[in-house]
Amino acid sequence: MTESGIQQLLDKFRNVINYLANKVSFNYGQIFEYYTEDNKVSKICFKIEYRTSPYTVQDLIIVLTNKKDIVTLYINATGDNHSTLKRELYTTV
Repeated sequence: MTESGIQQLLDKFRNVINYLANKVSFNYGQIFEYYTEDNKVSKICFKIEYRTSPYTVQDLIIVLTNKKDIVTLYINATGDNHSTLKRELYTTV
């Protein structure tokens, strides 16, 4: 990766962090999945609208634990229907 490529990546992450700090308020409507251990929530998955411009909307996915850890954070295409998901590996309620 070139130095300019690294800089572009750093800028992208910096923009995501600034977006989180200034425009995101976590709420129940953004939760799409959660996990429990011993009847207590151990991990929460949020899907948050991420706008990089008035015309560009993506999903910002953030997974947090009850220990205040960020497990994962990534940007996903809004229209991604997860066609490669192996549904047989999951239990639905």
